[in-house]
Amino acid sequence: MEYEPATSEEVTKFVANNRHNHTVTTYYLLLKRKLKLGIFSSSDICSPIFDRTLLISKCEGVASTNASFTSTSKSLTKSDQK
Repeated sequence: MEYEPATSEEVTKFVANNRHNHTVTTYYLLLKRKLKLGIFSSSDICSPIFDRTLLISKCEGVASTNASFTSTSKSLTKSDQK
């Protein structure tokens, strides 16, 4: 079976959406090989060249949701103690 090469936009979309297909599998295998060879990747959180904007741009909405959840859970805990 032959596959068409994926564009970088398609790979980015598949990885961001946590798709499980041959494109994402190939991406992670190549990333693993680079890491084993000692080549740094900006998408590896343990890398010295890690690009934090990759997380921040995707998680800004989640961070504000988590903050409101934390404050809500704290207020519930305080009211439960009374």
